[in-house]
Amino acid sequence: MKNITNNSIKNLIEKYPEYWNKKSYKKGTTLYSEGNIANKICYLEKGIAKVFLVGKKNKYPTIAFHSDGDIFVPYISFTENIPTRVNIELITNAEVYEISKDNWHELAKLEPELNKYISQIMQVQHIKMFEYIYDLNCCSTSERYELAMKQMPF
Repeated sequence: MKNITNNSIKNLIEKYPEYWNKKSYKKGTTLYSEGNIANKICYLEKGIAKVFLVGKKNKYPTIAFHSDGDIFVPYISFTENIPTRVNIELITNAEVYEISKDNWHELAKLEPELNKYISQIMQVQHIKMFEYIYDLNCCSTSERYELAMKQMPF
């Protein structure tokens, strides 16, 4: 599988359905919680999720969004088996395919390009995180809101 894309992930789900669990979730469901170890990868078939941190005085700064066709996981937690520092919550009802860590590793043996693909996703997320930190420190709240509205695909 050369040049894996999010559409290719959907094709993998169809090709290897035994590795994936499809779940329907209600708005407000938390897929990953701060302090827990990420033991699955999610493919968001339909819906919107927000990635946020629990900050000082219980503020909840949103740092990213995921929408239809995105695949995501708190990568460091997933790969290093340590608690995640982020929360990912659905802000709409959603259809999600989940694959366990064990199934992911088994699937990666069948489709070796998957590891390269997840690495590319993490590189993009790293860049977005850097941009978020820059914006957080260099832009006003209203400027950050305007940037977020321009960058959202939905």
